[in-house]
Amino acid sequence: MTKKQSTEVTVGERFLLLGLLPQQGAYQDMKLMRKFKEALSFSEEEHSALKFRKLWECCGAGVVEISQPKCPECDKPMEDSGRITWEQTGDVLKEIICGNRMLTLVKEALEELSTKKQVQDVHLSLFDKFVGGEVEE
Repeated sequence: MTKKQSTEVTVGERFLLLGLLPQQGAYQDMKLMRKFKEALSFSEEEHSALKFRKLWECCGAGVVEISQPKCPECDKPMEDSGRITWEQTGDVLKEIICGNRMLTLVKEALEELSTKKQVQDVHLSLFDKFVGGEVEE
């Protein structure tokens, strides 16, 4: 029997999870990850409510939020910073349900970050939810 875990994740955690999952793997794992990614994705209603916007960057202006990717400082085309912002109307939570194998895949991805010493503050809540974040002093 498969054990399932229900977890609520924030908008930011959803983006982090989408970025952490492996891009390749065993056939069955990839099928599970596809379903998990669909569960993490955003509905049309969420897109409308959150008003996602890309952040652009340029050497003259740094990272800015604008609708047209042209630098207000040097008038050159700006580059996609790879970051997104949204309107934070409270902490929008979404419940996701993971079976044993999906939990293992998420834990492995997070533990790999830790092994490579690439954990950042934004990852801590995911460790608490999926790995168990208790640390002995």
